[in-house]
Amino acid sequence: MARTRKIASSSSSQVAQKFHLPGNYTETMRQYILTNTATFTPINFAIEDIHTDRDSQKLMSISVRMYTRLSDKELEELKHQIDAYFGKRLPKIQALKDVDKQLTIEEWFDNRMRYDPVENKSYKTTLAEIAKNMLGNKNKQKQIYDIAHDIKELRKRRFGKQ
Repeated sequence: MARTRKIASSSSSQVAQKFHLPGNYTETMRQYILTNTATFTPINFAIEDIHTDRDSQKLMSISVRMYTRLSDKELEELKHQIDAYFGKRLPKIQALKDVDKQLTIEEWFDNRMRYDPVENKSYKTTLAEIAKNMLGNKNKQKQIYDIAHDIKELRKRRFGKQ
């Protein structure tokens, strides 16, 4: 019996791969091979890989596998299951404005040591130079510092210790 189950499992996986069927059809075909009864999976998604924060054991993320385009009813069910995992604690992340510019400012701020090949010297780029190049005004030095600091804090909050 165990051998039959193993053969049915591998056969159903091969059939699903050969005909490019969604992954949730594998179990349906296995049941058909073993019991000769046709059943169909009622849900076209699965929640997998639940990730928690190691320090606080707080739920951080889950992975959802969708096998096909979901209907409105299935989307509602998915939302319901996600709410069951996270409750109302699921964080809302606001989109950032000018992220590419802020990341460039942070990179320039962190790597201020430059090399001038003509004079064969290393020098440190001032905040005024960065402000002039990135913001168009050399008097916005404080804003450069604030942007670099805010990006680092945001990264730390969203992704943990870096």
